[in-house]
Amino acid sequence: MERLTLIVSNKCNMNCTYCYANGGNYHLRESLMNAQMATSIFDHFLNHFGAIRQVLFFGGEPLLAVPVIEAVCNHAKSLLRKKRIPKMPKFATVTNGTLIEDSDSFVEVAKKYNIAVTVSLDGPEKLNDKSRKMKNGEGSFQKIINGFHRLNKEKIPYSIECTYTPRHLDENWSLGELYSYLRSLDPQNVILVEEMFSSQSKESIEFSAKVLPQWIRLFDKAIKDWEKKGEMHIAGPEKILNAIAFKPKLLAERFCEGGLDSFTVNHEGMVYPCHILNNEKKFCMGYYKEVTKKEELLPRKDDIEDCSSCIIRDYCQTCPAKMYAASGNECFKPVKSQCNINKAVYLLAKKLLSKT
Repeated sequence: MERLTLIVSNKCNMNCTYCYANGGNYHLRESLMNAQMATSIFDHFLNHFGAIRQVLFFGGEPLLAVPVIEAVCNHAKSLLRKKRIPKMPKFATVTNGTLIEDSDSFVEVAKKYNIAVTVSLDGPEKLNDKSRKMKNGEGSFQKIINGFHRLNKEKIPYSIECTYTPRHLDENWSLGELYSYLRSLDPQNVILVEEMFSSQSKESIEFSAKVLPQWIRLFDKAIKDWEKKGEMHIAGPEKILNAIAFKPKLLAERFCEGGLDSFTVNHEGMVYPCHILNNEKKFCMGYYKEVTKKEELLPRKDDIEDCSSCIIRDYCQTCPAKMYAASGNECFKPVKSQCNINKAVYLLAKKLLSKT
């Protein structure tokens, strides 16, 4: 199977204004995953779905549960020694970064198991701290920067994920300027996403319309840089470039493999096709010990009228869970702004590949 996401913590030490997970607890009792349960989940999916290529430690804030992360990594290494698995899975985590500086245990396990670290940061201090505050109301910027210093000192590579919001527009920060600032912090990659609104309101539509030209300029530059230098440091365009170049068959049918080749298990052991859908009862696949087969809970592209006839249907990797969230958790309806971005990137990528 491609990926096992473990929500090792549904607690968080921050209170971000746009958090889709209700402050990290997903409207569930705040708790940490039990380490024994975590290794049992790993074994269960290994036995029923085959070798696991990647394990993603998620939250809440996953660094509140470092012993659980370490237990899973150690368990995988033990299985490798016993030849129960052909090779180690790749490990990754997405963290708010505020605990890294003082977490010797995380640094040790991250170095030992080459954990791919993605840290959330929304820009310079003034911008970041408007949206990403600690539970006590203090800003998080300096704690995150201190975390970067620790990662650099320990030679642990990291990526930065940034949520672009109307507050960035209000402060006259373009996507290009924000990308340049984040690159100056020396991450491996920058992941830029728009704030995920709970409905396609007038506000969200107007915001996305204003931002679309910025996305096009940013991705155009990224693709041209890739053409000249052979490297790209922003997530997004490379997915469509690869899709156009290699035309994976499954991508013509589905947006993703959630529930089929990728599973999320929360701290209570309940299984979902995606972490965004955690605690959405209609998408619950059951307690992990009862989940022994794939289940197609997410729509195919042919199931959505606007997608079935779209010019980029064979290449689009829009997240269906984000479609669902943007509809107010009612249905799978394409988010027009994301569609416009995807189509623009497709045309830019197609133009580049036609030259090669």
